[in-house]
Amino acid sequence: MRSQILALFVVAATLIQTFSCCNAIPIGGPQPPHEIAPSEEAIQKLRERWKEALDVSPDGAFDIAITETEMTALANKALATIEEPPPIENLQIHFQDSLMNIYATVTVHEALPIPAMVALSVSAANGEINVSVKEAEFGGLTSMPSESAMETVTNIFNDLVDQIIQDEIGKNVAITDVQIEEGKMTLSGTLNAE
Repeated sequence: MRSQILALFVVAATLIQTFSCCNAIPIGGPQPPHEIAPSEEAIQKLRERWKEALDVSPDGAFDIAITETEMTALANKALATIEEPPPIENLQIHFQDSLMNIYATVTVHEALPIPAMVALSVSAANGEINVSVKEAEFGGLTSMPSESAMETVTNIFNDLVDQIIQDEIGKNVAITDVQIEEGKMTLSGTLNAE
């Protein structure tokens, strides 16, 4: 009986290795709730709303809602500017359950695309946006990353979100509140004197 079980494991391991080499292994994983197609038009709509929000605010206070489509477009645009971009495709950002959920396909070993998702909590403190990783799912595995991995990922996403916000709404703003609802993230803050 033991030899039959061992033989089964050897056959299974061989099949997995063969399929993974040929990029044919069916790997499950997180899928976005719906597809989002990033577009320059979405970015332009956000820029127009931002300008309107500042034009109507005599004291410099603002509230601006960013939709999933706009944030997805901004994130993809930011990734396109990286000299050596990470091996990810189909990046999509969804706002749900008070979290920013980032979905993407990550290519491992230049051949094996695996669906992944990182759930982020987003808040405001000291005039800036703070992001923390709440959950990560890679393939079919859900986990809380190790403390050092969480710190690294948190720093990466903090930098990415900060870059997106600064590029689009400017460096001279203080973010005082962040609210995430289904489909949108609302930033509140004030315009600092230049």
